Amino acid sequence: MAKAWKYEELLHDVLKRNGSFHRFIGAPNFPENYLFNPDQNYGDSQSVEVVYGNDGRVSRVVGVNAKGDKASVEFEWDSVNQISIGKMKNGSITEVTIEEWLENSNSVPVLHVKTTYHSNSAYNTEIRIAKPSNPASRVYSVEIDINNKTIKGDYDAAKDTIPGVMIGLVDELNSMKSTATVAAMEGRIFRELVLQAWERGSFGLYAWQHTADGIGTILSDTFGLWTSAGYFLISNTLADESAAVS
Repeated sequence: MAKAWKYEELLHDVLKRNGSFHRFIGAPNFPENYLFNPDQNYGDSQSVEVVYGNDGRVSRVVGVNAKGDKASVEFEWDSVNQISIGKMKNGSITEVTIEEWLENSNSVPVLHVKTTYHSNSAYNTEIRIAKPSNPASRVYSVEIDINNKTIKGDYDAAKDTIPGVMIGLVDELNSMKSTATVAAMEGRIFRELVLQAWERGSFGLYAWQHTADGIGTILSDTFGLWTSAGYFLISNTLADESAAVS
């Protein structure tokens, strides 16, 4: 677990372009309580397999513990509806589904990040990140639905200060004291996801979708450090696909 934790530095190398304060996530009270926690009943993976799809992207990362139980993170791209999907599974049971898509019906495109915790809807969330109306601006409007509340604020990707919307999110997480667990939030699985995320994101960000991708990942990183790389890979696929056709 301790060795896997060090790989967070690689993810920060990618995400610091949209908020160097990302390095503070996991510090005392930032947050004190995550939305999702590792499942101690699953424990640690003894082996991990990384499987790639025909497009060269990782399609799933599967861990196996000492008892032979499996935990996995699986990725899908719905080309018809243009939705990037990630599923965190405990064996054959999907515990968390993450869906990301772009809404272009309004004058301002909006990136949606919807997280569903299947055993308790109280832990469902949605993040919405609106493209700046000024092409030269790096100030994004953000809304976060969590715990039957909506947190709103601006996120300036050009500043190093922690945005108020993130402080509001952390405060809400600390008040929730979530006990939700996810088997796939495990150290060796996390390590492989981070390596994939670093490889995908280390060459820089080229379109507004990629900046929104990084912002969404930083915000979701407060849900639990084990989620961050998975969120990045899901949203990076959406960013690549949408930027290619825009």
